[in-house]
Amino acid sequence: MRVVLAWLAQCGVALARASTSALAFAVLALLPMAVAAQSQASSFDHLTTGFPLTGAHELVRCETCHIKAIFKGTPKDCNGCHVQNNQRGAVSKPVAHIQTTESCDTCHTVAAFTGARFSHVGVAPGSCATCHDGVRARGKPADHIATTLSCGQCHLTTAFRPVGKFDHSGLNGVLTTCATCHDGRQATGQPSNHIVTPDQALCGTCHIASTQSGFASFAGGQMNHTGITSGCSSCHGPDVNGSTFAGIANIVVMPPTSPVGPTSHIPSSLSCESCHLASKPVGSIAANAVRLPPGSGFATPAPTGAQIHAGVTGGCNSCHDSYFSWIGVGAYPIAPTVITSGAQYHGFQTRPLPAAGAFRVADPAHPSTGDCSDCHVGTTAFEAAQSKPANHIPYAASAQCSSCHTSNDYSVIPTLANIHTNAQSTTSNCAQCH
Repeated sequence: MRVVLAWLAQCGVALARASTSALAFAVLALLPMAVAAQSQASSFDHLTTGFPLTGAHELVRCETCHIKAIFKGTPKDCNGCHVQNNQRGAVSKPVAHIQTTESCDTCHTVAAFTGARFSHVGVAPGSCATCHDGVRARGKPADHIATTLSCGQCHLTTAFRPVGKFDHSGLNGVLTTCATCHDGRQATGQPSNHIVTPDQALCGTCHIASTQSGFASFAGGQMNHTGITSGCSSCHGPDVNGSTFAGIANIVVMPPTSPVGPTSHIPSSLSCESCHLASKPVGSIAANAVRLPPGSGFATPAPTGAQIHAGVTGGCNSCHDSYFSWIGVGAYPIAPTVITSGAQYHGFQTRPLPAAGAFRVADPAHPSTGDCSDCHVGTTAFEAAQSKPANHIPYAASAQCSSCHTSNDYSVIPTLANIHTNAQSTTSNCAQCH
């Protein structure tokens, strides 16, 4: 019908002034010619005019562009139709449009005016705000980082986000702390799985400027342990691994306590700082560990025997039983390796066996079972002559150990004759023992 009415208009039929009957008669009379016109219009190839109908132009009525059915001279360029107050009612360039002398199709497509792509080639540096004023184009938001720098100092012309770069030089004394901007809203903030840091620690303590012009990247941060005296396990505990903290793939952690072996940590309920606080690094070091245990530096200097044995009163054989060995015990060598009467065997020791070893003396008479604390007292050294147990049978003040224990093997029960000969009394007070 649209084509029919257009054809009738071309034929000069005054439809608006015709009566209803006259209109009906005219339509019926001219219908054959209208059908022919419609067939001709549907087969018409608009490409032959040099102006293909594509995008939004396909939806525009013919008479919108071809006013009064005049085809010749219809504009083919954007400005011919899309000017302000145009008679075709076409969308025109707004007053607040970006100032440009380029043709519309340089940025816009026939699909829609929205989604324009602007080429910034040739735009003078430092002139971003000429267009990006919040009216003509997106401007600097109210919560933007406080700065007087030109947009181009940080943003790229391909997209405002992510920020391509930021020159931190000259910020000293301007910003109170890094978090003034890096709060997760204005700029990248501290991730939820950031490594634990002391309260009030400044970002710049670890994220040191990597260029002379100022901070360049959060990557490659360096860890600084200044002021840390406790809570080491929150970063170096056995449950921490290479994916626990953001940006840290390697971190030194407490080795497992089992199975027993040269790569396992001695069983301990003490905190890391009880033994290893003196091993805390000085100054800044790489956040990603470059050395892993053994040899990570956590035992330099080696913890003292008093630190290791703090609070230990029994259960010695859980660490010192036959053939046992642990990570780092090489720092405590024994000397000599052959039992010597009256000697003090300092260093890491395991239960003596008939043959000497790196961490044991040769003593074929030594008991093969039982806890060390049954005979030995103190943790500074294993004495060649055992210490008297707290529940030892009473004996005379003048008696010596060898008076009853005639063998080097103290697990061999002395003879009844020797026991009674060296008792506190040989004639009375039997009830003291019996």
